[in-house]
Amino acid sequence: MSKSTTYVGFRLPNDEHKKFTAKANKANMELTEFLREAILKNKTIIVKKEERSVDKQKLIFLYKKTSNNLNQLAKQIHTSNKAGTLSREKMNHAIASIENIMKLLEQGINDVN
Repeated sequence: MSKSTTYVGFRLPNDEHKKFTAKANKANMELTEFLREAILKNKTIIVKKEERSVDKQKLIFLYKKTSNNLNQLAKQIHTSNKAGTLSREKMNHAIASIENIMKLLEQGINDVN
């Protein structure tokens, strides 16, 4: 469900940072996303992404928080099953419920501009 991440940071002179930020803004991307596209995919021309509505931005923010909570629930469910305090049948039912919630959240994001 979740991806492991590693922080990578580097310093730029202020004028270069402004140039990168301006290009990222023009492409309607976050700076880190812009740099990933440019560096990892060797893209020197970045196509502007569609702008997200305020509603979609709010939903994405809430969904990120919700997703984290659902992931914590799934971990607790697996831990309880391994400890013998939750049967395999109930664990499978709970995990299926979480997966259904995730599908509904994804549908909600896809249905909003």
